[in-house]
Amino acid sequence: MNSEIKYFIGIDGGGTKCRAAIFDVNNVVLGEGIGGEANVRLGFGLVIESINSAIDIAFANAGLDKQIEKSCALGIGLAGLANKTDADVIIQAFSGFGFVNVATDAHIACLGAYDGKDGAILISGTGSIGYAFVGGKSHKIGGWGFEISDDGSGAIIGREALHETLLCYDGIRPHTALSQAILQKFDGNPRNIVKFVTGAKPKDFGTFAPIVTQFAQDGDVIAVEIMQKAAKIMGLYIMRLNEIGAPKICMLGGMAAALRPWLSENAKQYIAEPIKDAIGGALLLARGANNGFGL
Repeated sequence: MNSEIKYFIGIDGGGTKCRAAIFDVNNVVLGEGIGGEANVRLGFGLVIESINSAIDIAFANAGLDKQIEKSCALGIGLAGLANKTDADVIIQAFSGFGFVNVATDAHIACLGAYDGKDGAILISGTGSIGYAFVGGKSHKIGGWGFEISDDGSGAIIGREALHETLLCYDGIRPHTALSQAILQKFDGNPRNIVKFVTGAKPKDFGTFAPIVTQFAQDGDVIAVEIMQKAAKIMGLYIMRLNEIGAPKICMLGGMAAALRPWLSENAKQYIAEPIKDAIGGALLLARGANNGFGL
């Protein structure tokens, strides 16, 4: 990293949005910004656009001119980052900055949660992934994508709710308040659900997850079953992360708080609170921490 670096920009790129925060040399936040989706699986063009949008807003809020980008170091964490080739594409796209360090969104979240120390996280947001950083080695569990993985995520919970609603419509199981509420959102017509899912992205399925958690709290049978199923497999992730060598696991992401009460007591004993968030981890990445880990 060159000596001209005066600012550090942390980027947390997820499946729903991209967050950016600009820090000075004393780690004081100068400005923040939010862009669109930043999952590499959705295409590099979209990811780069979302990152640039978030950075531009952060610069504007900080009262800084983007012309100073050469004096800025970037720490970028991205969902869906599969390998070093992917990372190199992003690094090249932002070569105008003074320094660029890229890793997975899971890695920056883990860095932040333990302030750069060893530990493990279980992220449940739009998607999901288990990740441990122990003894200088990274270990990824799950996170293989919405189509075949992402257990316990908002997208899967939302999809389960739609599936159960159709079972109720077909008379395979009795309607509950949850299935009726969801069907009502589609004007009582199951064909509208089919139309919706035909072009739906994971974040679109995820919009139904808060409805499930709400009805589960009220004891709705279907909602409770969905949350219990999600929590059961998340418990298996927690146990596996502990087996890898992580004494504690932080649950992160938009669904974490909703899932936590449904975990078994055995799984709950390993849960810890994060020290910093993913932006804090991205800041460590911008400062050169653990370059290349998490890929």
